[in-house]
Amino acid sequence: MFDASAAAERTLLEAASIADEHGAQLTVITPVPHDRRMVCCAVCRVGRSYWNAAMDEVAEADLARARALLAAREPEPRYRTVSGSGASAVRREADRLACDVVVTPEPGRFRRAVRRLPIPRSGPPRSAEM
Repeated sequence: MFDASAAAERTLLEAASIADEHGAQLTVITPVPHDRRMVCCAVCRVGRSYWNAAMDEVAEADLARARALLAAREPEPRYRTVSGSGASAVRREADRLACDVVVTPEPGRFRRAVRRLPIPRSGPPRSAEM
């Protein structure tokens, strides 16, 4: 889970190290807090579509920063934006991708949420999720 903070940058490099150590696919996810309401803000007059477009731009900038930090990696990481609030959005995408490890930033240290999944007998390695 990446948001271009200093903690997220350190965590991204740790996640890349974990993926390298296990020969796993790395996926970088940035959650986007889209507004699903049907009305605009009466105080600031910002409409839902403007807000959502602005949040998409912020997320794309975050992913561009992640791409720059990871440079030329093999295999190339997957980069995803997912709609929703932080942890729940990342959890849904990690479940969809059947990730084995999810690494999220927490200021000052790493917090890892690990799920044990059955190890496939053949085929490509599972993925590490950021």
